[in-house]
Amino acid sequence: MKCGTRLVFGDMSMVGASPLGRPQPYGMTSAGSQYAPIAPPKQFIPKGYIRNERDNGLRFGACIANVVFSVGYAFIGLGSLAEFNPMGLLFLICLSWMIPMTLHSWSMYQGEKPNTTTFAVCDLIFVNIVSGILLLISSKDE
Repeated sequence: MKCGTRLVFGDMSMVGASPLGRPQPYGMTSAGSQYAPIAPPKQFIPKGYIRNERDNGLRFGACIANVVFSVGYAFIGLGSLAEFNPMGLLFLICLSWMIPMTLHSWSMYQGEKPNTTTFAVCDLIFVNIVSGILLLISSKDE
């Protein structure tokens, strides 16, 4: 009903039968050949994204440094707010850009996003110096 072919109602004797009148085994065509298996999808690897061991190590180190600093800021911010210190709010505001930048650095380590000088400098200024330097040392993809 959904494929668009016209259904003929009336002579139902040929339903499920081959042109020779015998039932067909599942997965066989009327000519007797099997259906071709569906090929598994190919893994997408973006062009130009450098994937060698040195750069993977540098990008992984930058990602770990971002995670450590983000968790540290979260603990300091929540601890300061628990003591009714308004400076804790500043640390939590900083997390609003540190968390997306940490996720972006993880995507760079996975090879899903390019390593650019712009992001490395922003990471150096807005997140921490260690990860920014590691990303600046790593080869650039664009």
